[in-house]
Amino acid sequence: TYYRPLESPYLSHIEGDMFSEIENPKLLVVDDCINSIEDIIPVLNYTVKNKTPLVIMANDYHSNFYESIHKNIFHGSIDVRNFCFVKTPNENDRMTESLIDIVKCSKSKLMSISNEGTKLKDFTPDCLGELKMFRTNNVETTFIFTEEGGKIAEKITKDLEESIKGKEGSLRDR
Repeated sequence: TYYRPLESPYLSHIEGDMFSEIENPKLLVVDDCINSIEDIIPVLNYTVKNKTPLVIMANDYHSNFYESIHKNIFHGSIDVRNFCFVKTPNENDRMTESLIDIVKCSKSKLMSISNEGTKLKDFTPDCLGELKMFRTNNVETTFIFTEEGGKIAEKITKDLEESIKGKEGSLRDR
């Protein structure tokens, strides 16, 4: 769970309620700003064709992207019960590490538009990760990983806790 809210009230399932919950969605993680819907057309085509729920997590979204998504929602091309987008967890030095952890736990690939890494234009279905459940509201976003992803998350958490304990111990020894 991290504290970044739902990006748009038009993505909520219940009118007037800023909440979205999606079971078994695919996850697209983008270490970049998505400028327009054209950046993700191959991903949308794949998920619509295969009736696969989709969650997108990116560093940011340009206003052109918001406008295009909202138009597609209003015209019925995108079903808000099976689609959501959120921003990445942090806006600090830990952001890239958080993204890498989410990529590992969801078994996805870190995608990019202009940065280093796998480019969105080279999308293939194996770039998408898997979640057991996705929830977001006007305060926080929660990923519930698959069983295998949960085990990876537990290991990451344990390693992080051990790293913190090691740093605390070395500070006390000074």
